[in-house]
Amino acid sequence: RVHGGSKRVLSNEWGLASVAVANIFDATGEKQYTIEHEQISREYLTYVPKSIAIKSNSTSPVVLVAIHPFGGGAHIEIAKFVKLANDIGLIVIAPQGLENSWNAISCCGYALKHSINDVSFIKLTIRTFLATLSLSLSATPIIFTGFSNGAFMSEMFLYPPHAEHWVTGVISFAGHQYTLSNIRTGIAVMTHHSLADTSVRYHGCCEEPSCCCGISQNSPKECVSVDKLFENWRLSNKCTTSSVTTELRDERGQLLSESSDGSPNAAMTCSRGIGCRAPTVSCAHNSLPHNAWGDHIPFLDLVSDFIAETVCNRHGTWRHETHLCECSSGFSGDLCTTQHQNDASQLRFQKHLVVSVMIGAVVSTTLVGVFCFTQMRSVLQSRPQMIRNSVYAMPTAAVQSKKQLEHSSLDGEAHASQPLLEPVGSD
Repeated sequence: RVHGGSKRVLSNEWGLASVAVANIFDATGEKQYTIEHEQISREYLTYVPKSIAIKSNSTSPVVLVAIHPFGGGAHIEIAKFVKLANDIGLIVIAPQGLENSWNAISCCGYALKHSINDVSFIKLTIRTFLATLSLSLSATPIIFTGFSNGAFMSEMFLYPPHAEHWVTGVISFAGHQYTLSNIRTGIAVMTHHSLADTSVRYHGCCEEPSCCCGISQNSPKECVSVDKLFENWRLSNKCTTSSVTTELRDERGQLLSESSDGSPNAAMTCSRGIGCRAPTVSCAHNSLPHNAWGDHIPFLDLVSDFIAETVCNRHGTWRHETHLCECSSGFSGDLCTTQHQNDASQLRFQKHLVVSVMIGAVVSTTLVGVFCFTQMRSVLQSRPQMIRNSVYAMPTAAVQSKKQLEHSSLDGEAHASQPLLEPVGSD
């Protein structure tokens, strides 16, 4: 069911029955969709900037999957990222949790209590909507983000078996999967958490005072802090070392007042992995409350740069000093998401050529095989007749040879009985 725009039913490459918009222009703006998942009617919202619709087919748009917190809703997530979507060209998909909750192991509410398979539902929304836009799942950069319960849910896609090959990155705000399991190498990861958070504590939810919403009861007995998680991510992404930067301005760009000893107050400290397979960043905010990310994203420019770097590194190199992406050969665009048409055509031509050669080889081999089989069968069928002919021919040849010998002997005797001629003119 599509609210707004024309629609048609199609069967897509994943074998799903979905409702598709007639074209990408019908998908622009905010839209609401309903799909069936495990016999439950589920909903999700999308936002597609008009700038996406006018790009060429060789451009891969970036998809941001925004997951709401416990008690929140998909419409708020769309509102948070509309500006960013318009600025850098993002498609936003915002799934809606049952009873505004997600089953993310440690958190929360109805979905956790009833063991709702939200991982499967979110994957279904992504696959279904990309199919409506004729976008390839493996070729599209897909980044998950979420706040609180939504952050717990987003980080589910960092770890096997949920870390599919098409997951490009995860950005979490004030929520974590408290596990030291290795993430899949090559997934970009960024987290923002406040040292002052009392709902989902920076140093873990296993100690008193406990975290909200039953998280402490459902978390591991060992405390897993954000710092431990970052170190684990850094090792998983093969980072050689890390650097630390301090932000002295607040999210509005205002310089913070000095502390009592005259030193500047820091809004946050960010640790960044160096030499990593994928961007790996953790930012610790000093004084933000838990709900700071409820209706907007503080320091949105840092999030924007992280997304840009993550997408750029697929087909280019991100330059931190200039905030620009240098594209590899064959790609162009602000984030190197556009493949040159001639290169794409050449690649398709090469693939078709290889397929044609392989088909030609198979056909040639088949024809040669058929010819050889036919000749062999002909020889085998004619073999008895050849033997019979040889047997009958042998006596006949012997008789003929004997007659020829006898005839030669008689001729010799006849010649011997005749008198010799006398010389002419003898006396």
